[in-house]
Amino acid sequence: MKMEDPKTIEDLKESLRLFLKAKRSKVTKKHRNWAREDLLNELQPILQLFPTVLSFASTTDEIDLWPLNEILAKEKRLLLPRVENGEIVPYFVTDLENGLKLSKWKIREPDPARCQKADLGKIHCILTPGLGFDSLKHRLGYGMGYYDRLLVKIPHTPAFGIGFKEQLISDHLPTKNHDRRLTRLYLY
Repeated sequence: MKMEDPKTIEDLKESLRLFLKAKRSKVTKKHRNWAREDLLNELQPILQLFPTVLSFASTTDEIDLWPLNEILAKEKRLLLPRVENGEIVPYFVTDLENGLKLSKWKIREPDPARCQKADLGKIHCILTPGLGFDSLKHRLGYGMGYYDRLLVKIPHTPAFGIGFKEQLISDHLPTKNHDRRLTRLYLY
């Protein structure tokens, strides 16, 4: 749904964020384990098509990308985001144990002293987190706009929404004109 009043959009998005966070937190451990395995089995062959993949370091409630990220790191194809000056900056990560440190938001980010910065042209595919997704492949993020700004900068790079089936909403998410649709959703 396209809306014109920014306050209305932001109020609606904030209500949806609270609802979706609560819904995602109720995903059972059994379902989380199944989703991690299914994601790995489905995405690993698809991602072989891309020389590099900008993934993300999952938080506790997000789908677990750690096994997939380990494989990509060993293949030297893993990029992870680091927020610098309000923007996502990709870094090559080959060592998940020693190459990451906690950000101020308690998210594992590449350590610039141990990882090599990459320019945006080195991103061949993006695995995009979100709180919610809709059937039109829009995503609702966490409200800081980091991924929105990144996706606008590299509009032809495939961007896959990654999450749980429970994060798909039946209605259309509120969007603004600059919001980019994702290429595909992988929800488990």
